[in-house]
Amino acid sequence: PELVDMFAASIERYGADKYGFDRYRSLLSATQDAHQSIWSEYADMGWLSISLPLDDGGLDNDPAAVAALMRFVGARLALEPLFASVVLCGRLLSRLAGAGAARTRRAALAGGGRLFALAHAESAAQEIDAAISANCRDGLLSGCKRFVLHGDVADELLVSALAPGADGQAALALYAVDVRQPGVHKTCYRLLDGRGAASFVFEHAAATEIGAAGAAAALAHTLDHGRLALCSEALGAMRALNA
Repeated sequence: PELVDMFAASIERYGADKYGFDRYRSLLSATQDAHQSIWSEYADMGWLSISLPLDDGGLDNDPAAVAALMRFVGARLALEPLFASVVLCGRLLSRLAGAGAARTRRAALAGGGRLFALAHAESAAQEIDAAISANCRDGLLSGCKRFVLHGDVADELLVSALAPGADGQAALALYAVDVRQPGVHKTCYRLLDGRGAASFVFEHAAATEIGAAGAAAALAHTLDHGRLALCSEALGAMRALNA
């Protein structure tokens, strides 16, 4: 608890000292290099590791630590992909700890060397829990994903898709997909608060499986924790408005 309290206090200080509204306004039109510089600061302060296991130097998704981070996002209108990459993808990669592909990506996330986004919804945003139709066969992914928060800047997507099971029935699996390949078609747009998002169409895109066994449970768990994180973001915004 003491470590988490120190972590939360450091986030409050950083927001007050370095991420005021003037900086937010300047970052709206800043280059990607400026955002990468801030992302490197987050990595140095350990923010990018909070969802990772203790053995990886993280805080094991401690609810108080995640809440403190998301209050910062809400209060400061932070434009960086903290929710998409750290909270959602970090938690998902940690839940799939047994997969080698997940372990290597956790290290890349914590070091700030790679940005991730979760590509799951396929229709309206309110249908996040709806059935999916994207599919992956022989390592090639086809289908579409909509409303991918920070998909505009992500280096790699964590994509939910159906895979053929041993019994012939399709089962949910999770795949890592590099966005910089011919089989990935991206449409980017900016949201009301200035953050970016994207929609994707995959046409036989190369995909690396990061989890089949337990993928559905890991995804459901991650989405539940994501909802709690968004509540903390809203609280941060309300506190800032009241102040």
